[in-house]
Amino acid sequence: MKKMKYVLILMLTGVLLLSCARRDIFKKKYQYEVCIYLEPKEKPVVLKNETIGIVDSIVACIYGTIYDYENQALGFASLHLTSLTDSSFYGVILDSLGKFNLKLPADKYTLTALFTGYTSLIIEELQLETGELSELKLQLGNGGTFMSYLIHSNRQLNQRQLNKIKKRLRRKG
Repeated sequence: MKKMKYVLILMLTGVLLLSCARRDIFKKKYQYEVCIYLEPKEKPVVLKNETIGIVDSIVACIYGTIYDYENQALGFASLHLTSLTDSSFYGVILDSLGKFNLKLPADKYTLTALFTGYTSLIIEELQLETGELSELKLQLGNGGTFMSYLIHSNRQLNQRQLNKIKKRLRRKG
């Protein structure tokens, strides 16, 4: 009798566990991947743009350094100058200490300083005069980042609901 009672309890327990497990098996799960862009916090700035002196030359000379947003020199960054009068292009890759030195014809230029992973700095109109010796110190901002989140849901979500989730995640940063 005891043995029969024991077997009956085991069978009932098994049926109960199986019925609970079946509910989870047949319950549909949804997954959504949400990707958001986080704006950079530090913006690029010109730290110094000064004419140091005049040299006996028919070209303009500029030298300087490019830094990151933590004031560390950015070695091997890139500096591009495009003439606003004849669209001629001059460029240089900085040395390992983030320093550059250029000799250019006197003209008005658009200057672009860039480095992968950082926000570029653009000076729309940089006037360089004949014989002018100028020093530039530029600081690039940190680049924005993409964050990807995996959202789990027991129900299907529409685009409006996913946009609300994106806004919430963007505010959290």
